[in-house]
Amino acid sequence: MVMYPVVAVLLLAVMIAIIGSLPTTGPWGFAAIAIIVAALLVPWTQAE
Repeated sequence: MVMYPVVAVLLLAVMIAIIGSLPTTGPWGFAAIAIIVAALLVPWTQAE
């Protein structure tokens, strides 16, 4: 997938924004980010 690096950078920016928007980045924040990352990575691995 040619767009993978671009999408990865955008995903990183989204994660930083999510972390910044949280009052306190606790376990729930990291869990939510991990779930989002997993949900986005699974279709990519399945497509390839």
